[in-house]
Amino acid sequence: MAEPRDLDAPEALATMTVQWATHAPKGLARITYTNAFARDALMAQIRAGAQANGLTVTDVILRRFDTTLEAARTLVRGLEAAPEGLALVWGLEQYVTDDDERSTLLTHLNFLREELARPGLRQVWFVTKRLADEMVRTIPDLDSWFILRLHLREAPNPADTSQSIIQDATTPPPADPRRVDEARRSAAELTSRYDKVMTDAWMQAVQEFVFPAMEQLIEAGAIADAAELERASRRSPDTPLATSWLDHVEVWDEHVAEQANAWPKWYYELGRYAEGLDVATRIDRRNSDSLGPLQPQKLTSQHWRANLLYAQSRYHEAEPLLRDILQLRQQTLGIDHPQTLLSQSNLANLLLETGRYDEAKPFLRDTLQLRQQTLGIDHPDTLLSQNSLAVLFHNTGRYDEAELLYRDTLQLRQQTLGIDHPDTLLSQSNLALLLCGKGICRESLKLLEQAAERADVVLGRDHPDTNRYWSNLSLVRQMCAERA
Repeated sequence: MAEPRDLDAPEALATMTVQWATHAPKGLARITYTNAFARDALMAQIRAGAQANGLTVTDVILRRFDTTLEAARTLVRGLEAAPEGLALVWGLEQYVTDDDERSTLLTHLNFLREELARPGLRQVWFVTKRLADEMVRTIPDLDSWFILRLHLREAPNPADTSQSIIQDATTPPPADPRRVDEARRSAAELTSRYDKVMTDAWMQAVQEFVFPAMEQLIEAGAIADAAELERASRRSPDTPLATSWLDHVEVWDEHVAEQANAWPKWYYELGRYAEGLDVATRIDRRNSDSLGPLQPQKLTSQHWRANLLYAQSRYHEAEPLLRDILQLRQQTLGIDHPQTLLSQSNLANLLLETGRYDEAKPFLRDTLQLRQQTLGIDHPDTLLSQNSLAVLFHNTGRYDEAELLYRDTLQLRQQTLGIDHPDTLLSQSNLALLLCGKGICRESLKLLEQAAERADVVLGRDHPDTNRYWSNLSLVRQMCAERA
């Protein structure tokens, strides 16, 4: 069995420091040492590792000046001039021997701590154990800003290397149980700090980069790209990105709830309905615990939970939710608010899907009319309502009226959203199925072939809509072959 890795060994410290610097957008780390030779060797390993990961490394050295204030200000200027990347800060040991000088320097550094931490780069400070202990006692404000704290095990000087090797080979020192226990406790603490730093850096990266990128891709209809981004950004390959994000959200308020509600929407668009429902249920539960029942974010999480139930054909569970949300939005937002109309449209689609056409019809007509008045005839939401009304006509045998609406919706979607947008592909598929029923096989096959092939690229092969288009194409080919 392999022996436990010594976390304060130079190789382990270098690896941990480079990992932190690679993932943290900025921040301060501190490494204490007792041997300058070991420190220099560690800095060389960190430089090599950081550069291999694409980071620019700058040495910022504290020089001796006539006054400690000038020394502190020069250190600040050196950090400000450093390019974005990793700064190795050292040279503080020059002020260790003189107690008054050391105390004054630390006081100046503490006073300038806002300026020290302001540059957008990662800083690793190398300080002696004695200086680190005094920082804890005398300047706790600055000391608390070091989010990663490591200790370098003393390495032998070059001149002593051969002798130490002979001693190690002939008379290995006996293990001290107390020292082993202390090392394990220290390793556990360091590992815990490391996990916290890495988690905080990952959460910040998701907030700053993944959230806006996902939103842009989903809004543009680039569903396959969004799915790939979701997979690439996971902390664990087998855990959905949203699940890990929710696991590490500590404070829940209206702002966090608004961010969180994007997840079930994205999973719905990705066609991953079961994962999305799990996420929506967790968000809804946290909203219930932290927000009022009429708070907009609470209604939004319930809205997506209902949609994801509906997408999995769990209509008897989705319908009461949809009715409650519609009623609450009518009461709080008004009958013509976009969110109210969205709820009304979702309920109408459920009624349509379950064959209750007479009940669905007034909802569909009313929603379409209000959206045309408030949003315009070519707004994506208006076109959703127009498509749903066309489906109603199709399902009730009013084929000519359905065809006119399908064609008009398809044309407007091609003009406003583009030929590859998922909504456009849905219009093509709907029109193709109607044309097949009317015996217009050539146009029907062409439309469905285009929809299926484009869905492969835009939605991805695993998306439910892509599978449905290919299934529809197979069915239409069979029906047209029988008629030939």
